[in-house]
Amino acid sequence: MMVCKNCGRDNRPENITCFFCEEELVESDYSTSFNVKESFTPDFKLKLNIIAGAVVVLTLIIGTKLMCSVFANIEYAKAKDILLVKDYAQSITHLQKVVFLKPKNFDAKIFLLNSYINCGKFLEAEALALQLQKTYPDNSDVYTGVINLYLAENQSQKAIATINESYEKTKNVYFSLMSKIIVPDAPRVKLEEGDYDKIQKVEIRGGNNSIYYTLDGTPPTTNSTKYETPFDLPEGKSVLTVVAVNDKGVSSVPASYTYNIDIPLVVAEFSDSEFERLVREYLKMLTGTIYEKDLLKIKSLAIVGDKIIPEGLSGVTAYNENSYVNEEGKTIAVPVKGKIQSLDDLRKFGGLTELSICYQESLNIPALKELSKLTKVYLVNDNFTDSASTSLTALTDLLELDIRFNPNENINAYSFSSMNRLEKLMVSNVKFSDLTSLDSLPNLKTLYLLNGNLSNLNGIEDLKKLKELNVAGNNIADYSKAQAIAGLKILK
Repeated sequence: MMVCKNCGRDNRPENITCFFCEEELVESDYSTSFNVKESFTPDFKLKLNIIAGAVVVLTLIIGTKLMCSVFANIEYAKAKDILLVKDYAQSITHLQKVVFLKPKNFDAKIFLLNSYINCGKFLEAEALALQLQKTYPDNSDVYTGVINLYLAENQSQKAIATINESYEKTKNVYFSLMSKIIVPDAPRVKLEEGDYDKIQKVEIRGGNNSIYYTLDGTPPTTNSTKYETPFDLPEGKSVLTVVAVNDKGVSSVPASYTYNIDIPLVVAEFSDSEFERLVREYLKMLTGTIYEKDLLKIKSLAIVGDKIIPEGLSGVTAYNENSYVNEEGKTIAVPVKGKIQSLDDLRKFGGLTELSICYQESLNIPALKELSKLTKVYLVNDNFTDSASTSLTALTDLLELDIRFNPNENINAYSFSSMNRLEKLMVSNVKFSDLTSLDSLPNLKTLYLLNGNLSNLNGIEDLKKLKELNVAGNNIADYSKAQAIAGLKILK
C-alpha cells in the first residue's frame, strides 16, 4: 500500500496518481506504506494469542454451563416424576446430581432436604438445612424444612421453638405446621394444694403419656424424675411441677402445685423394748426423745439376731439358716437369737421400703400388712407366732421376699398370688406339690422352694423370666422341664 502525502489516504501499489485527490504518487510514498509482516512483533503476537485463548476458554465455559444446565434440567424432571410416586430414595440420586450440576437451584435443594427427611437420613438433612439457613436466612420454605426435620427426629420442643421464632417468615403456614404437633394436656395431681400435718401420698394421672416431675418448682424435662407409682411428699414446702410427654416427644405445658407438710413433734413410744434398743442404736440416740417424724425418715432397716446392721439391707448379701454374709463377703454366724417379739412398733415407720428382721426366737408380724411401701422383706428363721399368710398378702409391691427356715404352716402358693411384681421368692417347708399355682408371678427371676412337698416341676414353663431355681429337700425325680429352659441355673 502507498500513502498519499497530499490527502493521507491509502492507494494500491500500482497506482500512479492518488485515487482520491489525483495527486501524483512519488517513490518516497512507499516508505509510509503499512508493512503487514513487519507489524507482527513478538508482543503483538502474544496479545493475539491471549485474546484467541480467552475466546476459546469463554466458549468452553459457556458450552459447559449450557451442557450442565441441560443435564440438570433432565435430572430435575426425572426427580419430580419420581417424587410423584414418593420414591424418596431414588429421587435423592437425581436431586444430588441436579444440585451438583446447578448449585443455585433452590427448589432442588428443598426437594432434596425433604427426601432426606422422608428416608430417615437425618445427618445429611441437618447438614443441608444448616447450609440453606445460612444462604437463605429469610426463606419460609427453608424454615418449614427445618421444622419438618425436627418433627421427624421427634424433637418436638425444637420444632415448636423454631415455629415461634420464625413466625414472621412462616406465618402463612404457621397453623399447618402447628397442626402436626399434638400437645398433650397437663397431668392431673390427685391431691389438693395446701398445708398438711402428716406425710401425703401423691398420685398423678396423665393418660397414656409419660409423666415427669420436680419438687422445687423448676420445669421438668425428660431428664427429670419419671413418675411410675404414687409417692410421698417430703416434709416441708414442695412445689410439685409436672409435665406429660407423648410418644412423639411433645411436652405439655407444666402444671405446678404447692404443698407444705409440717409434721408436729409427737414422741415415739415403743411397745417392744428390744426393738427400741436396736432402733436407738441405728439412730445413734441411745438416750433422749425420739419423735415419730424421725422414724418416718428411715427407709431401710436390717436386724440380725440381737444386732442392727447400720447400712440397712445393703449391709447383707445373703442369709443362711444360722449365719449371714456381709457386704465384704464374710460369713458371720448368729450365735444368739434376737429377743424382738412383735413388729407392732413398725407401724410408725411409714417410709420404710426395705426390712430385714432375722434370727428371732419368736416373732409376731401382723403389723407388716400396714407397711404398703415395702419392696423387700427378709424374715429368715424367725419362728412366726401367727399366720404369715394373712400379713404378707397385703404387700402387693414386693420385689423380694425371703421367709426361709420358718414353720410356715399356713403358707401356700396362693399366699403370693397378689405379689405380681415379685422377682425373688425364697420359702422353705412349702406345702404345694408343683409350680402351676405360681403363674401369677410372671416376673420371678429367683425361686427357692426348700424342704417341701414338691414332686414335679409342672408349671415352670410359665415362669418365663426365671434365672435361678433351688428346690433342694423336695422329692423331685425329673428335672427335664427345668433343664429345657436356656440359661436357668438349677440348684439341687
